[in-house]
Amino acid sequence: MSDLPEAAPGAAQEDSSSAPAAHTPGSILRSWRVRLYMLALLSDELATALWVFTLGWGAARLGDPVTAGWVLFAGGVPYVALLLVGGSLTDLLGSPRVAAWTLGARFGALGMFWVVTRGEVSAAPVQLAVAAAVLGAIGGVHYPAMTAYPAVLLPPAAQSASMVLERGIARTAQAGGGYLAGVATSRLGDATPAALGAMLLAAAVGVMLCIRPARGVVRISSSAPGGAAPRVRVTEGIRWVGRHPVLRRTLAVQAATSAMVAALLLALLPQRASLSGWSAAFYGQAFGLFGAGMLTGTAVAIWATQRGRAGVGVPAAVWLAALGCLAALAAGVAPAPGLASLAALVSGIAFGPVGPTLSGYLRGQASSGAAVGQVMAVLLLVTDAAEPLMLMTASWLVGGVGVDLAAVLFAGACGLTCAAAGVGLSQAVERSQ
Repeated sequence: MSDLPEAAPGAAQEDSSSAPAAHTPGSILRSWRVRLYMLALLSDELATALWVFTLGWGAARLGDPVTAGWVLFAGGVPYVALLLVGGSLTDLLGSPRVAAWTLGARFGALGMFWVVTRGEVSAAPVQLAVAAAVLGAIGGVHYPAMTAYPAVLLPPAAQSASMVLERGIARTAQAGGGYLAGVATSRLGDATPAALGAMLLAAAVGVMLCIRPARGVVRISSSAPGGAAPRVRVTEGIRWVGRHPVLRRTLAVQAATSAMVAALLLALLPQRASLSGWSAAFYGQAFGLFGAGMLTGTAVAIWATQRGRAGVGVPAAVWLAALGCLAALAAGVAPAPGLASLAALVSGIAFGPVGPTLSGYLRGQASSGAAVGQVMAVLLLVTDAAEPLMLMTASWLVGGVGVDLAAVLFAGACGLTCAAAGVGLSQAVERSQ
């Protein structure tokens, strides 16, 4: 086939009279619309990596970790607050329209930030905080639309293959974008990555406008499962998870992992570099190596899943999360840039399989219990919703006790959470089956 059918209402159903076609990453890329979407996604993810670097480095260069904590908090809260709004808008208006609008808004915000700061982010704390809040708010609307877009382009059976490509693109962009941002900042100024990100987003807008799905969009009915009010969904999800012997452990691990990754990339590594007099290129190198490690670990998880139904396995993923926290601790206290970069790489490799494995297990258990919407709402609460507070806590710890002790306390707490969840987990998994 030269192109795959879009998943418009009534058009995404597979022909029951014939065996369903096997969808692989290679096969879905035969669709020119899918190829364009993946290209736009790559530009979008690269721009995100460039901005995250700029935010972390700029906050660290403000000279006051407490102020840095407030800046990071200012960027995270609007993002979390508007995630549910973004999901509702995507359901109402369709992901193509919302994604194109928000890509354009991100382009405008990054371009304006570059113009206002004139290349000196560390001298513009107010502008940095405002930009963080604006881009966080746009991101809260943008993320649900961009991640829902493949449902418009591909039938349900092809979504798993699409997710493999999307995850690989995100990890690759994180690695490449971090390294590029470090080099650009060292040679051309603090706000240069923002300018590069704006150009990438402009290109992404143009690409998305060329896709134009031909047969409508997928909209989720408010009467569908998971369409209850967010507060009701979270409350019911917490009760359901509390009764599950494994999920109440793995959700704690996912919360600790999310907090640790955010703190490492946006607080501990940039503060370590700034306070030690290391260059922005080092931070970019460590940032990029962490992303490369995550890509490697994710690939291992995918390979293990293809080799056997259990894949990496839930208990192994939890202990890998504990190892990732230990490596993050080493990155935070490393006395030399090379050692910190190596520890960041090891941390990324360890964390890579954690998300796919634990989220896959969570979704499977929730599906069997008809609680997908409620449990996914809880996952959002313990990861994305808690992240701004964790970032501020990590930055304030740096300001209060220094980066070394802050790394020990923060990474130690996250690592102990993972280790405690891992004790006896194999038996709990067996009993729940």
